[in-house]
Amino acid sequence: MSKLIAVLVLLVITLPLAVNVLFMGTDSVLGASTKFFSRLIEIATYFGVR
Repeated sequence: MSKLIAVLVLLVITLPLAVNVLFMGTDSVLGASTKFFSRLIEIATYFGVR
């Protein structure tokens, strides 16, 4: 039972931090990957249309 409580406490501490790093803010992983892939598609379509 104490292991379960310890795991739950660990999740409560780390989950908000992980959500903040992945989804919130200007330098988030989600924002950076969206910018990267949109630029990649833009370059690929530029060479495809050319």
